[in-house]
Amino acid sequence: MRENPTSTWMNAFVITALLLLLGCEVTKPIPSGLTVQYRLNTTEHITRPERLRYEVLWTGTATYQVTNRGVIPDMHAPFSVHFSLPEPDVLYSVYPEDTLSFNYHYYPEVPARRPRVVIFEDLNDNKAFDMNADRMIALDGAGYDRYQAIAALLDVDFLLSQLTPDDQSVFYEWTLQKYTPFLYVGASQYFSTHLYPTFETSSTEGVSHPDDLPVLDLNSAPELIMKSDLVCNRQLVKTSNSIPVEIRVDDTLDATEICADAEIPCNTFSFADPPDLETLLAEADIATTRCGWTQAGMEVIEIHQGFISCDQCYCTYDYFITYFVFHGDNIPLSQSCPEDTPLPTSLSELDPYPLAGLI
Repeated sequence: MRENPTSTWMNAFVITALLLLLGCEVTKPIPSGLTVQYRLNTTEHITRPERLRYEVLWTGTATYQVTNRGVIPDMHAPFSVHFSLPEPDVLYSVYPEDTLSFNYHYYPEVPARRPRVVIFEDLNDNKAFDMNADRMIALDGAGYDRYQAIAALLDVDFLLSQLTPDDQSVFYEWTLQKYTPFLYVGASQYFSTHLYPTFETSSTEGVSHPDDLPVLDLNSAPELIMKSDLVCNRQLVKTSNSIPVEIRVDDTLDATEICADAEIPCNTFSFADPPDLETLLAEADIATTRCGWTQAGMEVIEIHQGFISCDQCYCTYDYFITYFVFHGDNIPLSQSCPEDTPLPTSLSELDPYPLAGLI
């Protein structure tokens, strides 16, 4: 039968109080660390998988300490990262200064700090992250996962003392029965330094009770964004400009008919001098493409280019979207689009989606 950690903690609290009343010296229990499973959600940008490593960093305006580092043996499989507390003066100077609410009623509130997990290719082979020499692959909190993190409570004993026995049981379920200051947390989208305990399967109505801690995804972002976000201690401000859109039609087609109902610029180009789509994708900081067939038998390729510029802790994305329309017999890439990916017949119905999730 498994021992109830809440009862154990309460019994220890009572015993400690009695010992103090009797004038006995009491050794305070040391909170344990927490081992978390991470998974790289994107591996397409990794060029040197044999040099893939991770580090756990604690950073602030004048703070930088590594508490764990290691090798990632398989970029396609989950890997373990152990979290332990840094030196107290480092922990208290980590920025930003977060506040964690144990429940959704904002009570009790306790101060907390979030370390960073950086994934990088160790290009200079010194087994440590070098911002200027190594290539960043992923950084927690900089991509799609920016609202999920691991946080350390500055006073786990105070939090436990403010909780009811039922809430203490919930706390230990969240930590897999460990007395630890580390918790899975989510950050408010509007108040990014206000944290709350969370699991990927949790909801505001209740708490999940997993047998194991969930695996956290680490998503990549443009390297300039990740480096700026690390230097700026999660305070990077990102904005985007409007998205110019253009339709470019193969001149073997009737551009007048194709562009008749288009409300965006529509021009022709000669297939004798076709666009170099690979170059268009390579020259952008962020790029993606998709293709499909219209019901009229035309092949449409969307090119999305994103260009990033940063000034201190402010970064701007400039987006450009171009539609290339070809006759079905003219294949601009090494392979034609699959015929089971139809696009609307009318170009005005095409949905110019941006590179979402990075702003």
